[in-house]
Amino acid sequence: MANRVSSVGTVSTVYEERFEVTTDWCVAINNIDYVRQSLQPFVEELGMDDIIQKMCETRSPLEAQRCKETLQNVIANAIDTVKNKIVDLLEVMIKKMMPSITRFLIEGAELLHQDCSSMDRVMRYLEANLDTLYQHLNNENFSRTLDIVWEQLGEVLYELIQANLEKRRPPSFFSNLHECLKIMVRSFRQDNKDIYTSDTLKRVEYLLNLHGLETRELIHQYHLERWQDQQSITEPKMGLLTVRAQFIEDSLKLEIMNARNLVPTDSNGLCDSYVRAALLPEDAFANVEKPKTQTHSKNLFPLYDEMFLISLNHEQRRIPDGLIHLVIKDKDMFSVSNTFVGEAYLHFSEIPDTPAPISSLPQQHLPLSRPATI
Repeated sequence: MANRVSSVGTVSTVYEERFEVTTDWCVAINNIDYVRQSLQPFVEELGMDDIIQKMCETRSPLEAQRCKETLQNVIANAIDTVKNKIVDLLEVMIKKMMPSITRFLIEGAELLHQDCSSMDRVMRYLEANLDTLYQHLNNENFSRTLDIVWEQLGEVLYELIQANLEKRRPPSFFSNLHECLKIMVRSFRQDNKDIYTSDTLKRVEYLLNLHGLETRELIHQYHLERWQDQQSITEPKMGLLTVRAQFIEDSLKLEIMNARNLVPTDSNGLCDSYVRAALLPEDAFANVEKPKTQTHSKNLFPLYDEMFLISLNHEQRRIPDGLIHLVIKDKDMFSVSNTFVGEAYLHFSEIPDTPAPISSLPQQHLPLSRPATI
């Protein structure tokens, strides 16, 4: 039955060759599904329970039970085999759609903001084929079809990413491809199910987001990931930095209080430390001062106890994913550069917006760390 429809649906024009889902495919899937649904009633019509009961009377209950379990396993295996045939046929059908989808996606990534019709074509192609399936398949098989579409789409997108990384495509290509994916998600994931149902698609979404970033955005994404890593530190081996911070309208008040258990950087087993604070992303706060504390010599538990008031404009105050980057360094009198001790981050979302005295706010103990990889 599957072999009969394998060559059905190919449409050729002078411009392209594409696959379209036809009712023949739906009939084949429904016929196989009918066989699956008929297996259990067919067994009941054969009177299996009566046969088992007679065997129990003429043989032994143990033999009858073994026979019943064997027959149940045979039936279950037969039903699973038919289910797998349905899945195989759906996968073949969706795989035939992928070359056209791939071509439309590449056009969309190259021309998304220049030619709106490039994305319209892939949407019309998907909608037409999925509508045919929706009209002729039952809910279970249609839902299974959507899952296969997303699974194979994830594989296609992953291959596209790898191929175009080798071609050194600009970030705009991957950003547009990411936008194409989001448009498809909004259109075909209206059932409140998890959008990224496969590990491949989750990986694809991450890679598209990553490679679609410009250099400055990529740098800030790195800092955001460092902040996220900081949340999972339960045993800070590099020490702790204690601060308090608050927003007062468009001003940021930062109190750098103390550090504890700093890693010794000098030969005497101590540290001559100071803290430098910077707001990120750097390009958005280029005109903002980067306050620095006094240096505290020969101390692994420095008490900085300094307050800074940083003026921001209205836009800077409301930048999403803004960060305070706090870096502790050891001042080296005989070196051009000072030694890096550790760093910590404070996200804008962790800073209260209140006119209350800063002394009334809770202290925030930030674990220090060093980047292992970039």
